[in-house]
Amino acid sequence: MSSKKLKVAFIGCGRILSLNALGYVDHPHAEIYAMCDKKRGRAKKAAAEWGAKVWYKDYHDVLKDDNVDIVEILTPHKFHTPITIAACEAGKHVSLQKPPALRLSELDAMIRAAQKNGVKFKVFENFRFHLPYVHAMDLIKGGVIGDVYVVNYRMWSSISPLSSWKVPLMTWKWRIEEENNYKMPTIFDDGYHKHSGYACNCHL
Repeated sequence: MSSKKLKVAFIGCGRILSLNALGYVDHPHAEIYAMCDKKRGRAKKAAAEWGAKVWYKDYHDVLKDDNVDIVEILTPHKFHTPITIAACEAGKHVSLQKPPALRLSELDAMIRAAQKNGVKFKVFENFRFHLPYVHAMDLIKGGVIGDVYVVNYRMWSSISPLSSWKVPLMTWKWRIEEENNYKMPTIFDDGYHKHSGYACNCHL
C-alpha cells in the first residue's frame, strides 16, 4: 500500500459522526480531511473537533476537491442516492451509512455508478460482527440446539437512550417521518442492524 494517507471527507455532521469518525482517528492509512454539512456552523465545529483541514456547506464543493479520496456519507436516508452517485462520478470512494436506500432500484443505481467509475462502494454495518449474533450462529451451525427453522427476536425502545447517548430531538424527528423511512421507521433505523447482522451470519 502507498505511504500516502487517504483523505476522508464526511458529508453530514450529525450525531452519528461521533461514532464513525473514530474509525479514522490515528489510522495508519487514512486521515480526516474535510467536514461538510448544510448547517455551516455545524460543519465548522466538527472540523475543529476532529482536526479536519477544511469544511464545506455544499457537498458538491467536497466532490470538486481533488484532495478528497473517500467520502463518508452520514445524511438522512433519502439523500443517499444522489450524493453517492455524484461521489462515484467524481471518482471518490464511498462509505455509506445504513440503510443505503429507500428502494432496491436506488441501490442498484449506486452500484452501477461505482462499477462504471471504478471506485469502491461499501455500506457501513457493524452488527455483522456483533458477538451475540456470531455466537448464536455458531450454536446453530454446530447443531448444539438442534434443527432451527425459525429465529425470533425482539427489540425494545424506550426514552432511556436519550439519556445514555444524547441525540437532538430534531434528529429523532426525521427518523420517524414516512418520507425518510418508506413507512418503516423501526426497520430502517435500528432494525436494519439486526436484520443485516443475522442475515449475513446465516451465509457465513
